[in-house]
Order: sequence, then structure tokens, then C-alpha cells
Amino acid sequence: MLLAPLSARSDGADEDEGANLSDPKAQVCSCNDVSVGQLKAAIHDLGVDEATLLVVKKCSKAGTGCGGCEPLVKKFLEAELKSMGGVLN
Repeated sequence: MLLAPLSARSDGADEDEGANLSDPKAQVCSCNDVSVGQLKAAIHDLGVDEATLLVVKKCSKAGTGCGGCEPLVKKFLEAELKSMGGVLN
């Protein structure tokens, strides 16, 4: 049995309630098996100027399957860019 992405079956709670984004081995995208560490590496490799949501998704493959993790990818990208002195455009 397949379950809908968390974003599609949310009960109003925070979508990433159970996600541990400080653990580099934690899974961000189950469709493409992308971990926090892989996502962070992609963002840092791209740098502040190049790391847009579209480019990060293309490079990491996170958020390109069912799309259920895209809000989490975006939130993580915003936080990483902020820590690098940038902002999400």
C-alpha cells in the first residue's frame, strides 16, 4: 500500500515535525533517497548566488519525485542560505 506524501495528508501540524535536519544521514526525499547531508552539500557546492530551489532540486533530485518533500527542501534551503549569508530568491 502506498501512502500519500505528508503534505497531502497533513492535519495542520508542521510538515517536518519529525524530521531531524541536524542529522546528515536523515532522509529528506524518500523517492530519490536524498539525505540531509547530500542536500546540504549540493547547496554549499552551488553557493549563495546559484542555489535556487529549482537548481537545488535539479542537482540533488530532492523534491523531483512525488513532490511531498518540496516544502521541507525549500525550508532547509532557506535556512542554509541564511547561514551562508544569503537569502532565497
